Amino acid sequence: RARVVDRIVFEDGSSCECSSRCGATGSCCDDWPEICDQESSQYPREGAKDLGSGNPAADRTEPSEAQLPSCPLPTHPRSSLREGAPIRLTFLNHARYPVRLYYSSVFTAADDAAEHQVAVVQPYGHSVTLAARDNHAWMVRTWGGMTLLELPEAEGRPSSTIDIFECALRPGPRQLHHGWR
Repeated sequence: RARVVDRIVFEDGSSCECSSRCGATGSCCDDWPEICDQESSQYPREGAKDLGSGNPAADRTEPSEAQLPSCPLPTHPRSSLREGAPIRLTFLNHARYPVRLYYSSVFTAADDAAEHQVAVVQPYGHSVTLAARDNHAWMVRTWGGMTLLELPEAEGRPSSTIDIFECALRPGPRQLHHGWR
């Protein structure tokens, strides 16, 4: 007997749906026909009216990947050798999935400019404020390792808010893991 898939959640926290709600929320798994039975009445192309679940996070409209800008290619910015000034950074996550914050250490012969995870920012408007130095370079990545944002080191104000937005995580059709075929 075949199983019916209602929702697919990816490692990075993003998701898509095969349910009757997907058309109304714009979160259909259009590039996963192997999993979603798109001919079924349970997966209407136009979608049914969504009455909501009572959970604000679950009732949000999720943008399709076609509506999002492409994610940047990682450049692996490095922190500066100069003495950094103190700064307060607030990372505000507008994405619908949690993200990880990293900073890079200074590139020297003894240090291969390692990246250090310092925080996780929860989705839907949560924020994290860090006391840092303005000579640090920062990276924001999904749980799956996709780069959403990079901030090279820069002299600046004593505090700054960095807005984190979603981007198209994987351009083109997704591929199933070979074990799922």
